[in-house]
Amino acid sequence: MIKQLLAILCLLIFLSCKKQEPLKPQPGINLPVWQGSQPIDTLFTGKWLIYQYATTPNGFPQPISDTLSILDNDTYIYAGQTPCNYALYPVVGSNKLVLSCTPWGSISGNVSTTSLQIKQINGIEFTNTFDLNQSVWLWIKGL
Repeated sequence: MIKQLLAILCLLIFLSCKKQEPLKPQPGINLPVWQGSQPIDTLFTGKWLIYQYATTPNGFPQPISDTLSILDNDTYIYAGQTPCNYALYPVVGSNKLVLSCTPWGSISGNVSTTSLQIKQINGIEFTNTFDLNQSVWLWIKGL
């Protein structure tokens, strides 16, 4: 008797569950990625200047003067050349910035939201996305 009541109870619980369909994005609507109180894609806009780089973690930074002109939320121009792709998205405790078409190849590094807000990236390691043994440390500032 108890087994039958338990089976009926389980069946009722199972039948009362409803499958919820996942939300589907609407075509033509790009929702911003939020980090704190501001979408991170609004933090990496305008022009930025790579003004120093180093090829070893403790290496002496070399001067450079290459501009990054951000065109939209996934396209930029490196040093006046042809448009290239970039990506900026949140990762745990930081933001991943991926830049293609650099003198160091396609590179990625973790940049804090604060660095993006104050437009100052100091000596952050960027790793070549195709050769994880190659890195460059960049100093970048917003113009």
